Amino acid sequence: LTETPEGVLYGSLAAAAVRYPDLIGRYYNRLSGEHGDALSALNTVFAQDGAFVYVPRGVRVARPLLVTFAHYSEDEALRCFARSLFVFERDSEAQLVIDDRSEGDGAALDCQVRELFVGSGARVELVELLRLGDRSTLVSSSFAEQWESSRLHTLSVALDGRLVRSNQQVRLLGSGAENHTNALMLCGAGEHIDFNTSLEHVAADCTSYELVKAIAADGGTGVFGGRIYVAQDAQRTQAYQQNNNLLLGDAAHVYSKPQLEIYADNVKCSHGATVGRLSAEALYYMRQRGLSDRDARRLQMFGFANQVIEKIPVEGLTGTIEELAAAKIDRM
Repeated sequence: LTETPEGVLYGSLAAAAVRYPDLIGRYYNRLSGEHGDALSALNTVFAQDGAFVYVPRGVRVARPLLVTFAHYSEDEALRCFARSLFVFERDSEAQLVIDDRSEGDGAALDCQVRELFVGSGARVELVELLRLGDRSTLVSSSFAEQWESSRLHTLSVALDGRLVRSNQQVRLLGSGAENHTNALMLCGAGEHIDFNTSLEHVAADCTSYELVKAIAADGGTGVFGGRIYVAQDAQRTQAYQQNNNLLLGDAAHVYSKPQLEIYADNVKCSHGATVGRLSAEALYYMRQRGLSDRDARRLQMFGFANQVIEKIPVEGLTGTIEELAAAKIDRM
C-alpha cells in the first residue's frame, strides 16, 4: 500500500484494511451489501484482496492511476474473486484506468465487485479495458454513488472474452450531479459480451448521458440492458440514453433493452436503440474510390466504434485503445 504526501492511498485492499480499518469499515460493502445481488454476495464470501484507492478532500491527483487485473492460467482452471474500493472525497479529482487481461491460455473465471464513492464536487474519470482469453469468463458488478455537483465519467471497452457480463449501477444522490456512462462491445465469433446499466436519479437537477455501442461478428453475441430511473422528487432531471448495434452476418446476435422509469413530471429524458448492418451505399461509395471491400468494411466499422473511443477522458490513452480496437476489428 502506497501513501503520497497529500494523503492519497492506493494499492492492496487487504493491506489497507490492516493499516486503516476504520476507513475501510466506513465504506466496504456499503453499496454492494445494500443493493447487491447473488454475484455480489458470492464475491463477498470469497474475496481476499483487490484494489484500493482513496483520495482525500480537495486533492487533485496529477497522473492517472493504473489498476491491473492479470489472469494467468495454463494447466488448471483459475477462479478469482477480486474486490475493489475507490473513495473520492469532497472536491477531489482523479483518473483511473482499469486493465482486465488474460496472460495465459487456460480457463479462468473472474468474479469482481467494485464500490465507488464520489463526494460532493469531486471529478472522477474511469476507463476500463477488458481483453480476456477465449477460455476466460468475467462477471462483475460495479456500484457507485454521487453527491452534490459531482461528475463521474466511466468508459468501458470490451475487446475479447468468452463471456463478459458487466453490471453497473449508479445512484445520483445529490443535486447537480452529472454522470457519463459509455461502453463499446466488440463481439467476435464465439464471444458473448453483456452490459447492463442502471442509472438512478434520486435527487433533483441531475444529468446523465449514456452511449453504448456493439459490433457483433458471425457467431458473436452482444447484449445491452439499460435502465434509467427517475424518482418522484428528482425534478428537472435530464437523462439521455442511446444504444447502437452493428451486425456483421446472419449468425450475429444483438439484444437491446433500453428502459425509462419516470415518476417525476418535470424532466427531459430520452432513450433509443438501433440494430443494423453495414451501409451498402457507404461501402459502394468507398469501393468507387479505390478501397478494397475488406478495407471499406474495416473503415466503416472503425468509424462506428470510434464514436465511443473518442469520448475517452484520459489523455494519451485514446491512441492505444484505437490500435487495440482496430486489431480486433481486423479479426472480425
